Amino acid sequence: WEVHCDGIEYLYSPSLGYREFLSIDVFGSQTIFVEPRVSCQVISRTKFYFSDTKISVYHGMNKDTAIIVQEYEWLSDDIDFEFPVLSACLLEELSTVADSNDILDSTSIQGQAAAWIDVESSDLSLCNTEFLIQLYALATINFSLDGAPQKNELSWLSSTNSCKWSGIFCDSAGSVSVIFLVDENLKGAIPSEISLLVDLDVINLSLNEIAGTIPPDLGNLTKLTDLSLLGNALSGSLPIELGNLINLKTLELSDNVINGTIPAQIGNLLQLTAFATSGNDLSGSIPTTVGNLHNMNSIYFHDNDLTGTIPTDLANLENLENLKVNGNHLTGFVPQGITSIESLNKLCIKGTNLTCYEDDLVCMSLVGDC
Repeated sequence: WEVHCDGIEYLYSPSLGYREFLSIDVFGSQTIFVEPRVSCQVISRTKFYFSDTKISVYHGMNKDTAIIVQEYEWLSDDIDFEFPVLSACLLEELSTVADSNDILDSTSIQGQAAAWIDVESSDLSLCNTEFLIQLYALATINFSLDGAPQKNELSWLSSTNSCKWSGIFCDSAGSVSVIFLVDENLKGAIPSEISLLVDLDVINLSLNEIAGTIPPDLGNLTKLTDLSLLGNALSGSLPIELGNLINLKTLELSDNVINGTIPAQIGNLLQLTAFATSGNDLSGSIPTTVGNLHNMNSIYFHDNDLTGTIPTDLANLENLENLKVNGNHLTGFVPQGITSIESLNKLCIKGTNLTCYEDDLVCMSLVGDC
């Protein structure tokens, strides 16, 4: 047999500078190293059939650590194949943040993102840039959300300069700091790769049709100050990792189909000023740790399935102006410590079994039709 790759004949001649190779196993193994991105043909010099003949196509430096990307049973006919359209340096770099098998899977969002980068960077210059991981993360978001906005020259994937993409804003160093894609008819799911954008300050994906769950990996974005996912179709529970977002000021998750309980770790978000989870399927009690959030201005927990009482710890929220818990299964009395908060101007308890103490005139005056 002999092997031709892009017109060049290879016969048992390894070139260790390359990362792609194939192994032909027939009465022993022979290994041939070839350049990245080549198309090859194995040409049979005999028409005899050997039942134990197998061709394996690898990506890597040696068979102990390399990934098998294709396998063939050779029945003496000529075989045509292509190595993955992915440069070795790109696979090596992306393998630091993703599973290699996912990257080489053309049907996965990771594989689609890697393939797009490879095509757009034929000179391989992106392999040596600090923004490669950033570009990869945004490309996975594009494919996971079934294609991000397409607005003329600002459309996603229009160039490798992601700072020019619609809804993407970068800081002076070129790192993505804001993703603002509101009411863009986005579908699909939020990929965990969004957590690779470690300099993100704002994520606003409100008023779309995004499904799936909230990735726990969002908890890695510790610079985040605003997370708004209002008005989507997100399901599952609130990940406890949200409690790692210590710089978060706004957490807007209303009008989804999120279930489970409000995690106690929310009490770690000491900078939080607005917390909205209304219009979901949350159950359980309001965690007492919400009383740790001394900067809190507005709490919107209405229209869920919350039970129990309003924790007296909420009286610690000296800056609270709005408290909406209507449309739940809460019981008991509204703590007088809460109605004593001078800044409080809206208290909504309609549709619950909550009542004001008879002598709490402030409570009675705050409770409206809301």
